[in-house]
Amino acid sequence: MARQATGQIVERKRGRDVTFALRFRAHGDRHYVTLGKRSEGWTHKRAEDELSNVLADVRRGIWRPPTPEPDPEPPREEPTFHQFATEYVNGRRGDGLSQRTLDSLEWALSVHLLPHFARFRLSAITIEEVDRYRRVKVAEAERRRKAIADGRPLRDDAGRMLRPLGSDSINKTLKILAAVLDQAIEYGRIPSRDGHAPANAARGKRRRLKADRPRPVHLDGVDQLVAMLDAARELDADAKTRTAGRHALVATLMFAGPRVSEAGALLVRDLDLARARLDVGRSKTDAGMRSIDLLPVLRDVLAEHKAAHRGGLDDPLFPTATGAHRDKNNIRKRVLQPVIKRADELLAERGEHPLPLGVTPHKLRHSFASILVALGRDPSYVMAQLGHTDPAFTLRVYAHAMRFSEDERARLKALVEGVEWAPVGTKPARVVSEEPTA
Repeated sequence: MARQATGQIVERKRGRDVTFALRFRAHGDRHYVTLGKRSEGWTHKRAEDELSNVLADVRRGIWRPPTPEPDPEPPREEPTFHQFATEYVNGRRGDGLSQRTLDSLEWALSVHLLPHFARFRLSAITIEEVDRYRRVKVAEAERRRKAIADGRPLRDDAGRMLRPLGSDSINKTLKILAAVLDQAIEYGRIPSRDGHAPANAARGKRRRLKADRPRPVHLDGVDQLVAMLDAARELDADAKTRTAGRHALVATLMFAGPRVSEAGALLVRDLDLARARLDVGRSKTDAGMRSIDLLPVLRDVLAEHKAAHRGGLDDPLFPTATGAHRDKNNIRKRVLQPVIKRADELLAERGEHPLPLGVTPHKLRHSFASILVALGRDPSYVMAQLGHTDPAFTLRVYAHAMRFSEDERARLKALVEGVEWAPVGTKPARVVSEEPTA
């Protein structure tokens, strides 16, 4: 016959508090059940009542030992910024981002953010520390700018000149910092403090620098456009140079306005002379995937270029000497910089005003927009040709181009339509020539 259920109350003093528990026999076994602390409302009388209830359940055969609580998951160690940023980048690789976006992400992290924040625990990246990072980048840019002005530019380990970072670029690194911290908060990797959810220290307008207002550069005067074309053709004809195709590439940048990455990615099959269009299909945005209508002057130049091209349909339209695609650095250094230098020399020889400072492939894209507006194209058409979704840029260009005089518009129209242009104040005369074939 089983022994009758019996038990007792156990009181254990813990500092200034007392813990109450029950010790009793049930079903032939000894059991020990902790009830709680005096600070939690337990008293000896309440413990007696609980013991009576437990023993009654044992006699009725319905008492079951309490299910032990699972061991709590040990807290994960809070990662450093370096550790989580590595996790973040690896995760983003599988999100279908373009290589250009991934390169930009790695540039911001490896060159700028990690040198400053690598060893910080995520919760240690405070608003104060983000502001300190911003001030460090501003001071660094000023040192580089001063060194260049003094003729002693700072250089990296590979001997490359260190260029100052502009406000937009510094803000870009802050935006990426904020994105990394956003994900850390979502994943619960930043502990809460005092019961409050963690905040993103890199968010907010006060963390950002005032955006740069780049000096407008519009290469839209006929004399300057012609000098660029003449310089490019002259350099192509130089037997000592290994770089060919400058004339066609510069004309495309000026009169079709592709982004420099788009120009380098163009294939021979993207040029449709029969329909007078250039298909851009490798852009960074959906709006960037477009067909650009060829102005007559560009159609003539590209017809000549295609006739001399030795590659197949899937080869680069503007290849390097080895037949590879040109990247932005190749286009800037090997193509555009020599052309700009020679164009300034030609303008000086002709007694004309030199090119504006700061001519880049992207500024030539702006010039293409100015040309279209000066020719009377409406803003929606200009946006479509540029692959833009933001009308603000187009309207700024529109305001600039509307300042052209009637004589300037006439000369520009004569140039892009393949008509011989004459000095200001005279009427251009059309040149009759054979239409190029595809």
